[in-house]
Amino acid sequence: MWEIIIRMEMQAVLIYICDRMMSRKTYLAVLAFLLLSLPAFACPCEEGKGPEDFVEGANQIFVGTVIGVNTNWISGGMKYTFVVEKTWKRGADSLLVVNTGWDYECGSQFEDGKKYLVYGLKKFSLKTSECMGSKAIEE
Repeated sequence: MWEIIIRMEMQAVLIYICDRMMSRKTYLAVLAFLLLSLPAFACPCEEGKGPEDFVEGANQIFVGTVIGVNTNWISGGMKYTFVVEKTWKRGADSLLVVNTGWDYECGSQFEDGKKYLVYGLKKFSLKTSECMGSKAIEE
């Protein structure tokens, strides 16, 4: 996590320097390089995890369709509203809100209108991430 923050801060400093010292063409080339290099990291998920591990690591599992996508300004990341079709592990209401981190924090990204199998962990609010194994369900 800290590596990402440091990398973003370094990029901001370089952009500032480029803005002050370089020609417009050079500035745009450096800016493009920096922006394209940001998502070039992989989430540090454990390799070799299978469905049994995802079930064990979650305390709420459900199949649902995304009906709302919002930014979670309070804790950061995204907030997705699902219409729940089926649940395992811990019953659920017909609507559930799932919180995720930003992409660079390995937050799961869900598309509005698509159906997903979601593995979540609920403490205060229901959360999931790329490492928890949630996936789209093709119909």
